[in-house]
Amino acid sequence: MSLSDVTSRSEILAFHDSGVPAMMVISADTDVRGVPCRAGPVVLHENGLVAQAALSKPWALGHCIFEPGDLVILRADGSLEGVWLAKRRPFADDTPIDAAFFGTDGYIDEVIVGERGFDSEGRLRSRRLSSPETIDGIPCSNTERVRFHASGKLEHAELGGPFASPHGLLPKGTLVNFDENGRLTGAFLREAAALSGKEFPANSAVSFVGAGGPTRDTRWKFYTPDPPGRR
Repeated sequence: MSLSDVTSRSEILAFHDSGVPAMMVISADTDVRGVPCRAGPVVLHENGLVAQAALSKPWALGHCIFEPGDLVILRADGSLEGVWLAKRRPFADDTPIDAAFFGTDGYIDEVIVGERGFDSEGRLRSRRLSSPETIDGIPCSNTERVRFHASGKLEHAELGGPFASPHGLLPKGTLVNFDENGRLTGAFLREAAALSGKEFPANSAVSFVGAGGPTRDTRWKFYTPDPPGRR
C-alpha cells in the first residue's frame, strides 16, 4: 500500500515542518513502505519511511530477525537504529536482553537489560533511575534514562531541577548533554531561557560548542524513551 493510501486512512497526529505526516495512528495492521506495522502509532521520517513502529508479524532486516510486537527504530535511510523486544529474549547471541541499539556501521552499540544498558565491552552506558538523583553534580530526573560516556562520566540527562550552567540558569526538564570533561555541549529547552544574554524559546535546541556562545542547534538527537510497559 502506498504511503498516501495509508495516511488517507489514518489519523495524523503530527506533521514535519514541510507539511508531510510525522506521526499517525493506523486502525489496522498495515504494511508501511515495506515494514509490517501493528495497528497503533507509527512515526515517519520526512521522506516517508518508517522511523518507529511495533511490528505486526515476523520481519527481517539484514541479519536481524524480529518478532511480532517488537518496536523497531529505523534511520531515514532505512537502516536499523534500535529495537525494543516485545519480551526479553536472546537476540544477537545467547544472552536475553530487552533492547539493542546499533551504530551506523551495523554493529551493536548498546544492549539494555532491565534498568541498565551496556556497550559491547560491558561498560555501563545508560541507567533508568528509580527516583531523581544527583550525578556528577547534575540534578537528574527519573523520567528519562541517564546516559554515560565510556569513561563513566555523565553524557546525557533530563534535569530534575534548575541547574546553574556557565551560560545561565537551565530550567527543570531541560535535556542536557556533556562531553567527557563534564563541559555542557548542548541542551533542549522545555521552557524559554536566557543564556549568555541571548533569548531562546521553549522547545528549542541549543549548542554550546564554538567560540560564539550558545546558538540554535538543528541537529539535536532525541534518545528513544523506554516503552511505557518497560518503565
